[in-house]
Amino acid sequence: MEQRRWNIDERFTGVSDAAAMLPAVHELEEAMRGDGWVTEDPDAHLLPHLRRAPGWEVLGARLLDDGFYEVRARPEERPAGIGMHRAVIRLLSVIAEPTFLVRPTRGASPPRSPQ
Repeated sequence: MEQRRWNIDERFTGVSDAAAMLPAVHELEEAMRGDGWVTEDPDAHLLPHLRRAPGWEVLGARLLDDGFYEVRARPEERPAGIGMHRAVIRLLSVIAEPTFLVRPTRGASPPRSPQ
């Protein structure tokens, strides 16, 4: 079984745990559990900011039954590996709360390099 966490990992472990981040994570979790936390009209409140984000073309957006706002977007330049993950974070930062979560989903490659 591969123990590396990314392509150049030779230690197989980090320098610490992430317990210091737990208060912010719990704060985000608490906010997410609140009734009505998801924006009431993402097409009006989120989409314009995403459309104005430099380096991206928004191809479509829709509000799903579970409250997720699905946005399809294409970068003008397609970075490889971790570069794409970082580009997505830059895009989402235009609409993000102070603490937010980004993770790859179906069809996406997980981040591989800490470079």
